[in-house]
Amino acid sequence: MYKSIYGIVFLFILILSGCKEEEAAKISSIEEDYKIQIEELKKENKRASDEYLRQLDEYSIYLQIADSNSRRIMRLISENDFAHLKSEFGIEATISDGKVFFKKDFDDDDIGLPIEQAAFHMSIAYFFILSNNIEIGYFLDDLSTDERYSVTFSFNKEGEFQYFASGDV
Repeated sequence: MYKSIYGIVFLFILILSGCKEEEAAKISSIEEDYKIQIEELKKENKRASDEYLRQLDEYSIYLQIADSNSRRIMRLISENDFAHLKSEFGIEATISDGKVFFKKDFDDDDIGLPIEQAAFHMSIAYFFILSNNIEIGYFLDDLSTDERYSVTFSFNKEGEFQYFASGDV
């Protein structure tokens, strides 16, 4: 009787040890699959991170160029230095009633900017990189009053001036 009990226990142990080896093999296989997936995800994450940094660099460069050009244009207007405005940016401007008018390429309407507003404090309102051009908008704040105005500059991807628009906020 003890022999049969020992035999059953021994058989049960053999079955359990066989199950453990099968489970261990399955677990090992699953671990390998996860390791492969983790490596693939790390590579994909690296590619996405590199692309994001490339786009961020591109965005930053366009922003710096557009901001620098816009502020330079406004400084030249406030200094009434329209000769440099034309030679540096190719911008044709007409002065009438204390306003500077720019001719927009896509419209026959002239947009005027009061020359004194060109000296107001500028803060960036928005910045867009579009398919054909770059737009940067500013708030112009008259710090002596609570007046706020808006201006928009458009440049092509090479940083060349395209058009200007102004308005009240």
